[in-house]
Amino acid sequence: MRYLYLTHRWLGLILGPLVVLWLLSGVVMLFVSYPSLTNEEQLGHLQTLQRDLVKVSPETAWHSISGQSLETTPIKIQLEMQQSRPVYYFLTDHWRAVWADSGSRVVIDGEMAIRNALAFQPAEHVSKVSLIALDQWSFSGRLNPHRPLYKVSLDNDSKSEIYISSRTGQVVLETSRHERFWNWLGSITHWVYFTELRANREVWRQVILWPAGFAIALSAIGIWIGILRMRLASRYSRNRHTPYRGLMRIHHVAGYALGLILFTWLFSGWLSMTPLNWLSDRSLSDQELHKWQGQPVSLDDYRLPDHFSAETKLLEWTSFSGKVGVISHLLDKTQRIDAVSGNALPAYTLQQLQAAVRNLKTASLTSIEWLPEQGDAYYTPENKHLPIVRASFAGDSNVSYYINAVTGEIVSSQDTRSRSYRWLFTALHTWNFPGIEPQFWRRLLIIMLSIAGLAISLTGLYYGFKRLALQR
Repeated sequence: MRYLYLTHRWLGLILGPLVVLWLLSGVVMLFVSYPSLTNEEQLGHLQTLQRDLVKVSPETAWHSISGQSLETTPIKIQLEMQQSRPVYYFLTDHWRAVWADSGSRVVIDGEMAIRNALAFQPAEHVSKVSLIALDQWSFSGRLNPHRPLYKVSLDNDSKSEIYISSRTGQVVLETSRHERFWNWLGSITHWVYFTELRANREVWRQVILWPAGFAIALSAIGIWIGILRMRLASRYSRNRHTPYRGLMRIHHVAGYALGLILFTWLFSGWLSMTPLNWLSDRSLSDQELHKWQGQPVSLDDYRLPDHFSAETKLLEWTSFSGKVGVISHLLDKTQRIDAVSGNALPAYTLQQLQAAVRNLKTASLTSIEWLPEQGDAYYTPENKHLPIVRASFAGDSNVSYYINAVTGEIVSSQDTRSRSYRWLFTALHTWNFPGIEPQFWRRLLIIMLSIAGLAISLTGLYYGFKRLALQR
């Protein structure tokens, strides 16, 4: 028992400050998330697409890019406006851009980056422009096809920093002084998300895994000691349940009552680093994606519709079951349109999707159904207006696919491992349980539990340092 107490005390002295920082930064993260630019924000800043300005077909634009084989087809094709001109974007290993009114390749330099940044966020002055590979805010893998990035610092009230793709000229990220300040106290501290460390993913992962693992041991030992020292029947003198007084009494009682919550937070956070690759989210394999898209299509099939809605912000060409579909993105909705006429098409039916789904797995399809508006425990649609279909398979992994019936895109997939990850990390760490709505109540609950966790950690630290000072 003596060694158990000593282990708990020394682990607390070493790791207690880190646990305190995790609790405080977690509360900050409830209100300020890591900087990102959502699709809705990007669409909101785009000009409406003008069909009469488009003079070049997608096929001609693609062939105009030097060094590209005519047999090669891009992964994705998009059309939008930039600087009042239509432009095609083609994705291969990285993005490429071609002016849709002339067929010439878009060349992005610092001056163009400044113009695009000011069009996105007006300001009187630009304080700095630099070409970067990555920095503190641009780690997202979603930005890899756009790198390097132009970082344009604006001299406006919010001290905005706009990140421009050097491949397409698109705005791919925006941060403000408010976001950057609070993220140093929130996400960066919580994730130990420092640039030099995060640049080497495996080193960063180990730096979090080991301290978090020992913090779990600290919590588990504390819970065990708390149980051993708590007397509910035969009590201590003066009818007390605990032998401790003062702050140590708070440490014991709070740890006994709510120490398990702190343990689950530490354990679920540790799981987010996928130790031994036990649990993780599921993503589509290349094989699944190819089966879903069907046989490769010819560039001849990528056609520009004769017309489309005057409110269209972005056109996107997709492949589904060997056929090309054209998706029109408006500010408030997304719709599939006819590749020739541009007329809106209805969502795919269950029968149409079922035929494509059966090609994905050799296991038997157990169900295919419309997902309710509130979603389910494993997927909640970001846009409630988009009909989502859930297709579930039997087998060892019990795979389910969530399909956007408007676009024909698989937006998510789950298996046994990812479902376990959803409960052991997402639910336990963020208290994202079905039924804890609205967001206000979930935040309030996390704040109250964080205060309890701080009471456990800070009183333990105080007592530990006090004992250490007395021994000296």
